[in-house]
Amino acid sequence: MPNTNPNLGSFLNASQFSSNVPSGDPLYAAIVAGSTFVLPAFNGSSGAAEKDPGGLFGWLIYARNYKTTPPKGTTGDSYLVYTNPGNLINDLNKLTGVTHCLISYTGSGGTFGFFQQTSDTQVLVRAPLGNDFLHCLHYLAYGGNLIISGTTLGLNNYENQSGNPIDVLIGNSAGNSSVTKWLDEKVSTVGIFPSSGDGTGTTAQNFTTYLGGSIANISDRVFNIYGLNGTTYTVTTLQNGGQLEYSIPAISDVAGAFNITKNLDQYFLTVGGLDRSTVKNKQITNLVSWNSALKTTLKLNRVNFYVNYSPAFLGSDLVGATGSASAPTTSERIGPSNLKNVLEYQITQIGTKYLFELNIQSTRDSITAEINSLLDRYAYAILRSQAQVICNDDNNDDYSSTLNIQVIVRPLLSIDEFVINVTLEA
Repeated sequence: MPNTNPNLGSFLNASQFSSNVPSGDPLYAAIVAGSTFVLPAFNGSSGAAEKDPGGLFGWLIYARNYKTTPPKGTTGDSYLVYTNPGNLINDLNKLTGVTHCLISYTGSGGTFGFFQQTSDTQVLVRAPLGNDFLHCLHYLAYGGNLIISGTTLGLNNYENQSGNPIDVLIGNSAGNSSVTKWLDEKVSTVGIFPSSGDGTGTTAQNFTTYLGGSIANISDRVFNIYGLNGTTYTVTTLQNGGQLEYSIPAISDVAGAFNITKNLDQYFLTVGGLDRSTVKNKQITNLVSWNSALKTTLKLNRVNFYVNYSPAFLGSDLVGATGSASAPTTSERIGPSNLKNVLEYQITQIGTKYLFELNIQSTRDSITAEINSLLDRYAYAILRSQAQVICNDDNNDDYSSTLNIQVIVRPLLSIDEFVINVTLEA
């Protein structure tokens, strides 16, 4: 039987879980984990919740507003922000008195809970809630910020209210068309998704179907991962002697690597390699040998993988929504690809500031100076001496209502340059 008052505290036992100190320059990662909050009623089997309160997000809203004194936020909150795993667990531990929510046993109901007891010691995940909890727990171990929402509207509300663009979407539900379409509408957010088969297949998922056609807007912002994080957690605070057996796509570990890379000032170089992508908790169970034919197959399919090494690390850092018969180019690496997207967004923001000023040389000189200052911030990732900003009478007419900006950049880890063209109409 589960404990009388179960809680999730044993997950954070230092002997089985490690965590970074929160970073000074955190990555802003987001996950859609559930749906809109619905107040649960406990009239189900053995007093279990008779309907889904909104997945992980819904249970968090319930815990913070109905089980916490004084309440945290409101029931109308569309997103929640966590900066460390302890705060997430503290909120969920408020559910300890809610029948069969954290852990249930056979015949007790608890369909909408997190975990279930199947023997004297065996505990299994109830999908999707338990998996979503583990994704959040694992990502927060790397020190980044996590935005949890029930819908993509919540993600938009977070960006609008905080002013922070979401860097990474943890794609726990790629087949959810609203989630994939949200990513499609973004400029620079990277989506981290398991490969086909929830991280066991060698191809990308069918993003063309998810989007109903074109994948052009996301092809350079999808990071596929062939990788499973799985083993056991000792969960004695849920069940005496309990051992949780689980296996989840390693999407949160990849997001954690993005956070580490950002804090090493290498965000636009690569997320791969030992220092950047060492897995923090538990293990990758489908590692790839560096000399295997599988490695070649995965690279052609633009699917990333963890290398069979101690410690395991990301052996590629490619973007792509489909495979290709051609070998990947440098521009398909996440660093240069992400840099181009971010620069295009930031250069557009600069140009918009000047759009309703007279399109004359003095205005264009100010734009050029501001963009050059922007490029200085990325000197660690580009050949700064070769970068060019063209915003003059070569590509503009005096007093025109159209502002044209061209920026040419060569990433440090690339033999190819890329060109950003921004055209703005007043």
